[in-house]
Amino acid sequence: MKIVHLCFASFYIDNYTYQENILPLYHKRMGNDVWVLASTFSFDEKGKGTLVSPGSYEIDGVKITRFAYKKGRAARILRRYTPDIRKELEKIAPDVIFIHGVQFLDIGRVVSYCKKHKNVAVYADNHADFVNSAAGFLSKRILHGVIWRHCAKKANAVTKKFYGVLPARTEFLKKMYKLPEEKVFFLPLGAEDDKVRAARAPETLKKMRNDAGCTDGDFLIVTAGKIDRNKPEVLNLMAAVGKNADPRVKLHVYGSIVPELRERFDALLKDGKVIYRGWLKPEDTYRVFCAADLLFFPGLHSVYWEQAVGAGCPAVFRRIDGFTHVDRDGNCLFVESGGEEEITAVLDRLTPPDSEEYRKIKKKAGYGEDDFFSYERIARASIDA
Repeated sequence: MKIVHLCFASFYIDNYTYQENILPLYHKRMGNDVWVLASTFSFDEKGKGTLVSPGSYEIDGVKITRFAYKKGRAARILRRYTPDIRKELEKIAPDVIFIHGVQFLDIGRVVSYCKKHKNVAVYADNHADFVNSAAGFLSKRILHGVIWRHCAKKANAVTKKFYGVLPARTEFLKKMYKLPEEKVFFLPLGAEDDKVRAARAPETLKKMRNDAGCTDGDFLIVTAGKIDRNKPEVLNLMAAVGKNADPRVKLHVYGSIVPELRERFDALLKDGKVIYRGWLKPEDTYRVFCAADLLFFPGLHSVYWEQAVGAGCPAVFRRIDGFTHVDRDGNCLFVESGGEEEITAVLDRLTPPDSEEYRKIKKKAGYGEDDFFSYERIARASIDA
């Protein structure tokens, strides 16, 4: 079967662990021929947005083609591309088209192709919600409320299923784009099964703990992600761990820090207690997570949430409406505000010596008990009519 993934609504970063990277990889492993057609918008090694060269290449057997934006600022905003997407689809003749985000004006070219080739099965997902999108008047009323809603309505004519990758994002499809409820489903982000299994091997866990400078008696907490104005709660976590009197309780922080928070961040580092480990490389994510005793994400949602739960790691998350799907019958706890006092109270309940509650969530989080966040399952479900 030929499957084409379209990544024109936003960025596409080679070799990352975002859903638009992993789904094509797992579809390839299922024995399909797989293409990714994507914009040239990517990110560099410092996490800064950049444009890469258009052209074609291959990663892990998945054929990737980058399309340049048409000339002009409006074309970049509205996501118009060259060459013609329809001509590329005619060349490939796919059986399945998976659209990662309907927010690009050239979706009309895709719809035109699908109306001509009615045997093609079309699926589309959505990564926008009312937290990360549609915040200002122009974004909500014009960009999403008119332009992208128009694109979604066009796509509806040929699409079998629309997937929200979070419960909040299924609601966005229904409320913002007015798509029919019977065509909107929840398809979660997930964890890579093969990498999780490798990361949980005893020899790997031992090596990672040793590399982290942790003994068997240490209680290692890990947090990861960008530390910016959207996730300043990480600073509260650092402060809470820094004041914890138990020398066995340690926090390792991974991620990038925006300049305006750097001074506060550096002041909260504490030798042997609160340590900055730099950017978490995608290939190291599961090894770092599985070697930790507890993962703590007190800020806004990131793909790390589903990776943590899918890897069977006990965790603490920020409670946000539409984002509590990571709770699989007691495998995690939530903080409400992410304030320092609240984080301190949660840590007191989970860290030694009063760690009965920790043992409960660790047992519930056990890997292999639940395949809901398994990308092996998700990849099959995503193209199951």
